Amino acid sequence: MCRTRTKGFAMVQSAIEKSQTWYATQAWRAKLGYWSSETLLVVLGAAIPVSIAITNNQVLPAVLGGAVVVVTGLRRIYSWQENWARFSGVSALLETEGAKFKYRREPYNNTDHGENEALLAMKVRELEEAETQGWLVLRKPSGIDSQ
Repeated sequence: MCRTRTKGFAMVQSAIEKSQTWYATQAWRAKLGYWSSETLLVVLGAAIPVSIAITNNQVLPAVLGGAVVVVTGLRRIYSWQENWARFSGVSALLETEGAKFKYRREPYNNTDHGENEALLAMKVRELEEAETQGWLVLRKPSGIDSQ
């Protein structure tokens, strides 16, 4: 019986660690995209008046302005800032639930280890579903009401 409990515990820990790692990785990628795009926008935006001041060439400021529009569009399409916040939040919540489970804190302090494992699995799924719903809201075109 102890063998089954250990195997079940290990399986649940592995599942939560995989999920938490996925969300942490996605958060890091979104953070990188956000910081990169914001930095690029500042540099490109500042380069436009500088290019006008140092050259009579009208092509350079036009290209820089076009690049600003492209980066702004990419920022809107990929929602890096929003994704960073969402993924970081879910990653932190998963980490907290994993620690509560590991150290048998509420609600994972039942004497029935199988019940604790089931509770954790349900909580992980609940967090993932809530995050998915948040993603769907971001992807919903504006002006469309839910039915």
